[in-house]
Amino acid sequence: MKKLTEKQQRVYDYIASYIDERHIAPTYREIASYMGSSINSALQHVRLLERKGRIVREKNLYRSMNVVPQTEEAQEA
Repeated sequence: MKKLTEKQQRVYDYIASYIDERHIAPTYREIASYMGSSINSALQHVRLLERKGRIVREKNLYRSMNVVPQTEEAQEA
């Protein structure tokens, strides 16, 4: 897996903890609010995380994000 930037890691951690606590994925608006940025910026980060293999989304389904668990090797890389 490709290494994440610090901001991407924060977004990944937020999504993972949100799903863990609520058993549903956050909306882009909730991600944007957490990041203090626009919804478009949140969407871009989610797309990057998906391209890097860290999350999986079902197309055209609301709140359909799932995180791909990181192995210790991937976290250290």
